[in-house]
Amino acid sequence: MAPGRDTKAGKLFTRLSDLPSLPKVVERILKLPSDTATTRDFADLIATDQGLSAKVLRLVNSAFYSLRTPVSSIRQACSLLGIRTLKSLSLSVSVIQVFKRRQPGFDPIRFWSHSLAVATIGRRIAEASRSPLLEDVYIAGLLHDTGIALLAQHYPEEFARLSLPGSEGTPAALALEEEEFGQAHPEVAYHLASQWRLAPAVALGLRHHHTDAARLPPDIQPEARLLIELVQYSDLYARAAGHSFSEADRLDSVRTPPPPAVSGLDAQAMEALCGELDHSIQELRAIHLDFEREKAT
Repeated sequence: MAPGRDTKAGKLFTRLSDLPSLPKVVERILKLPSDTATTRDFADLIATDQGLSAKVLRLVNSAFYSLRTPVSSIRQACSLLGIRTLKSLSLSVSVIQVFKRRQPGFDPIRFWSHSLAVATIGRRIAEASRSPLLEDVYIAGLLHDTGIALLAQHYPEEFARLSLPGSEGTPAALALEEEEFGQAHPEVAYHLASQWRLAPAVALGLRHHHTDAARLPPDIQPEARLLIELVQYSDLYARAAGHSFSEADRLDSVRTPPPPAVSGLDAQAMEALCGELDHSIQELRAIHLDFEREKAT
């Protein structure tokens, strides 16, 4: 349900038009139908934004995609990786710039490093298990905690006060957020995803990334359930691997969880899959986070 207008979260959403929004070119990119749009349609659109084009090409040519030969044009990138992949790259490039202001309890560098870790792990699992949700899992992993970023930037003092060590995502912490803001951060992220008109499965992944499987609504479709499970697992794995976004997120008791059954992976395969995780995160962070810590405003 949408936040009530008399709550802090409700007042926040009545001011959504005043919040930083996705660039118009990215909104147009997301509206391109993946099943009917041509690579030329997409390439011509993204080429209208020189900065976006340059950063997307840097990502495409990174070790993360392991292409055999360098890619020199967006059209070539589309042909090799497909429109869905380039859509997710365009979105990820842009959305990180929306939340880059430092606040008490919110370090944008560390926050997005964690988010990139979750996105990377989720994508690797989806790729290894040949899931059709490859790009949706990446986007959901990247954006799963945007509700935290939104609350931290609009209510910094209140959010910092609630950010106790090891508390993030616990039932008690979520209850405190709901009491303080009117909604806990997963619900805030869900409404933001809806505002940006992201895929329904992605929005549900944000909404339920802390929801126990037994408490998920019964009408959620299987693909959305799978996405939620992958995001939840990737979040835990990222924390266990040392990629937490704050002391509130760093749970010392977290251990590397067993891979989800749907992935078809065992612990050894999972370790091999994410063996170069630190290197990948450093590379992606260097491309994405082109704002410096001391200059992030």
